[in-house]
Amino acid sequence: MSFETAVRVFSDPFALVEQDRVEDGEYRWQTTRMVDGALVLLVAHADREEDGIEVIRIISARRAAPIERKRYAQSHSI
Repeated sequence: MSFETAVRVFSDPFALVEQDRVEDGEYRWQTTRMVDGALVLLVAHADREEDGIEVIRIISARRAAPIERKRYAQSHSI
């Protein structure tokens, strides 16, 4: 998946954002969003602040697994 596609999950105010775990004191998040009306993406990321600016570090991006797509659909009553 391209970086350009992965960053699209962050532009959706209705994306499903869930805390995944804490690794080395850093919160890890999973954001799930539907893209282009059909493809559901999951992006794992960490948020940081550098020089007063929020920086999102993408750890991985992929098509959501069936259980993740189901959880996303249930959260949006699709």
